[in-house]
Amino acid sequence: MDWSFLLFWGILGLLGAGMFGWQHRRIPHYEVFDATERAFFMTNRDPRAVIAEQQDSYVPFSEIGALQLLRKYCRAGKHSYWAYELNLILQNGDRIHLVAHGKYQHLLKEAVTLAEWLDIPFWNVVEANAGTPPDDDGITEM
Repeated sequence: MDWSFLLFWGILGLLGAGMFGWQHRRIPHYEVFDATERAFFMTNRDPRAVIAEQQDSYVPFSEIGALQLLRKYCRAGKHSYWAYELNLILQNGDRIHLVAHGKYQHLLKEAVTLAEWLDIPFWNVVEANAGTPPDDDGITEM
């Protein structure tokens, strides 16, 4: 057996896993709506530690203008599907991406609840642009 072949692919796999882990570490894992401070922030650390530090990255609830739900068409090889995106729209027009999800009804329920809790408008661009959204969220064959 050619060990150099296995060694090459083993090292390549470890490098790939290491790069994925390093990139994944930098992606915010928590989206926090802090009711005490009435502010929103994103962090990749324990939110309790960030709250204690009073980070400058807080977005006061008063600066949040609306919650927006969008639909995007995605292709992956022979498959295609709709993905739904939830965003905060700030008073100055900036957009903060919160989450992408494959299940419309689930995300819609969460978005309505969050908009009501924040007492802000909810912009359902999915229904505004496409009429009634699809009932199924499955993958379709091309």
